[in-house]
Amino acid sequence: MAITLAQAEHNLRAYYAQYTHYTDAQIRGEINSFRFGVDISREVQANYEHRVKSFIFSFHFDHKLPSSAEAFEEFFPLFLDRYIESINPTEFVHALMPAASAQTSAAMVDAITNKALGIADLMLGWVTMGSPVRAGLGAEQILKGLADTGYYQPSTPLPDDGEIVLPPIVLPEVSLNLPISDDHADLLTAVYVAAFLRAPEHDGLNYWAGDLANALTHLPDADAVKKVAASMYFSGAAHGEAGTDLDNSAYVHHLYQGVLGRQAEASGHAYWTQYLDAGGSRSEFIAVFLASALAAQGDSDYVLARVAVARYAAQASVSGKGAAPIDLVAVLDGVTDTASAHAAIVTMQAGVKPAWPDVIDSFLWDELGEPIEWIEMASVSSAAALEVIGAATDPEAYLLG
Repeated sequence: MAITLAQAEHNLRAYYAQYTHYTDAQIRGEINSFRFGVDISREVQANYEHRVKSFIFSFHFDHKLPSSAEAFEEFFPLFLDRYIESINPTEFVHALMPAASAQTSAAMVDAITNKALGIADLMLGWVTMGSPVRAGLGAEQILKGLADTGYYQPSTPLPDDGEIVLPPIVLPEVSLNLPISDDHADLLTAVYVAAFLRAPEHDGLNYWAGDLANALTHLPDADAVKKVAASMYFSGAAHGEAGTDLDNSAYVHHLYQGVLGRQAEASGHAYWTQYLDAGGSRSEFIAVFLASALAAQGDSDYVLARVAVARYAAQASVSGKGAAPIDLVAVLDGVTDTASAHAAIVTMQAGVKPAWPDVIDSFLWDELGEPIEWIEMASVSSAAALEVIGAATDPEAYLLG
């Protein structure tokens, strides 16, 4: 879809107003620089797309998205397209659409991950739509708007009603490198989630995984799991984990909340309270109740979503030695299904901040003598600025003259 000069300037102003801290004077400087480029080339569309794609670097860097540091050193400024391809989709969507719902955020990330939508196309379409992010704007509406701009091409033609069928949300795979199977790792993680209402820290889960691996060498599977689950419960009780100080009646409600996310019904509460009062062990109750929940349609979705988030939190990079502090209780807040699990994982990903290389500060300030955003801003040096940006976006064309 061809864009007019007036539309392009309107969209650029809206972007600067929403996503930057530029003053009115700085925004006018950006618009004047854009007009200068159009005057030279007589190309509104090309200059507009060129400018919006260059936004991705400043947007990505300004928000200090974790993947930008490494990618900056490798690709910028000569290979902007390759730099864009290196960006983590979850980080980018989370920053671009902070008010979007969990379902919307997850769907947009999956559209990028599945190669149905590129980050550059998303940025171009989003700016061209000219609509600030609002809570409640669904992924279908966003993708339909992007399609209307011409920057998003659905893999299948849109139906007559214009609705877009979104692919299912896929949670990221997590490798914990434990000495036990993934199924056993999920079970140990589920004990943390169900019994203590939190995700495990990496070192703790690794410790119990080693215990289980040892038990499996001389005990049947079920007995080994029960033995370790009992040890986990008693250790948790000794350390004041949530729920361990409750009486049996209250503990039944506690476990229903941890496993099913709801209060116990009267019959279930009476049955399990009687079981515990008669001398039944809480660790046995946990194991049986988890197995029952995982076998029940609906309940299993709830448990598995929370276990997926807890597994992600248990990675060494998230909760291991040297990682930034993380609230292992809060990461499960609001997690009830795949979409909310995806959103919780995106939030954790955005919170993992690597050290920023000194080369970035050196490049931005020592060599240029001013912030990177100002490369394009001063109208007195617009020609030189366009040369720099041109090299970043299309190095071959620039080098070949």
